[in-house]
Amino acid sequence: MLEKIISRSSIVLLALLPFHAIVVTFLNYGLNLQQFKILSLSLSSWKEILIVLIGILTVCHSCPISKYGVNSDRNLNFLNKKIPVFTGMTIGGFAFLAFLSYCYAKPAFGISQWVWGFRYDFFFLITFLIFSLNTFNKKEIYKLINIALFSSAIAILLGLIIFVIRPENLILIGFRNDWSTWYPNQALAFCQKIENSDFCRLSGTFAGPNQYGAYLIVVLPLIIWKFLEKKSKFWFSIGFLALISLVLTFSRSAWIAFVTEILILLIIYIYKKYEFKINLKKFFTIFLSIIIIFLLILFPLVKFTKFQNSILKPESTSQHFELMQNAIRIIKENSFGIGLGMAGPASYRFENENNKAIITENWYLQLAVELGIIGMILFMIILGQIIFQNLKNSLKQKEYLNENLFIALSLIGLATASIFLHNFEDSSTVLTLFTLLGILNSPPCPRSLEREGVKKVPLFEERDLG
Repeated sequence: MLEKIISRSSIVLLALLPFHAIVVTFLNYGLNLQQFKILSLSLSSWKEILIVLIGILTVCHSCPISKYGVNSDRNLNFLNKKIPVFTGMTIGGFAFLAFLSYCYAKPAFGISQWVWGFRYDFFFLITFLIFSLNTFNKKEIYKLINIALFSSAIAILLGLIIFVIRPENLILIGFRNDWSTWYPNQALAFCQKIENSDFCRLSGTFAGPNQYGAYLIVVLPLIIWKFLEKKSKFWFSIGFLALISLVLTFSRSAWIAFVTEILILLIIYIYKKYEFKINLKKFFTIFLSIIIIFLLILFPLVKFTKFQNSILKPESTSQHFELMQNAIRIIKENSFGIGLGMAGPASYRFENENNKAIITENWYLQLAVELGIIGMILFMIILGQIIFQNLKNSLKQKEYLNENLFIALSLIGLATASIFLHNFEDSSTVLTLFTLLGILNSPPCPRSLEREGVKKVPLFEERDLG
């Protein structure tokens, strides 16, 4: 029973995540529900509430004690070959540092600011742990991945429709009649325009073009994997539309991240071709076509002067460097950080004349500002461990072009883009990614059990993960 509830809750989560920003804006501001504070907060936090409930159900379902004794098939099996104990310890150390930061560097606005910082910096890691403690059979895993991909396909199509019929029409469903601005506790602006231009960057169903660009670099590798697996025109078309959408976001960090994903994939393929006989010509044709299509979409735009400025964004680039330099100065002066929630998007929510928001335009520098250099290093180790484990699980198989490889590429892409922006802030993107990472790295589905589904075994019996 609990397994079904967890599975169905996971389906709801993955299906609705890409539409969070547009739906919540419509409910809160289009239907004016923001006047009911508790209801409005619940609507905005629905995904976190759902994940916490899944976590509680996971603990209940995984309890190793039953009336028959100890049941290892229901252990909180974090100590398995897919998720090494080192990863869990590092995440634990990272969380401990966050709690410690509240003691030695209390946020100006107390626990509420710290909680917002925790939500942005940690909750996706908690999501990863929750789903990695669950057990999913192969059929369930593919079903959940398909739900996420079909949901992304709908979001991509809807985003382009909104772009074609003009984003200004979003004002009719509650978006703010303004552009290129963001204010806490207010509706989203209907678009972000390119500097010195009236051109609206594509935001899709997300809060802004950079957030949408980050989402696209997460789902594009999985769409490519799906196309390679199914060889279907549908997934080729969705991939093509996703590439067009990526170009229209004018998010340079997302472009760089996508190119990085493709290059790493090609490097892996070249490396593996010496072990297995693969149709190299066919593979290179597919991925060269993707890059050519991307460039064909981009180059005609670059011919126009205003689009050259749109891509180079001289004012934006200059501001980025200034913010990064300011972050480095703060880190030098506060090597142990100034406290969780004191920098990044959390600090935006509490900005006033006496407490200016600290924006670093770099996720890793943001963590260093908040939690010190140690916090930044711990986070990078966590990402490295997850990426390494998924690549290892993929490359040891003969059919290595599988879901583990492409989900690792998604994380590599997001980590790359975060060098230039704070891309881990967008909950729809990171919760989609880390939910799938947790599912793909979860323990194997329990074996057929004896005696009404339960078998007496030692608590720490080693399991064959296959």
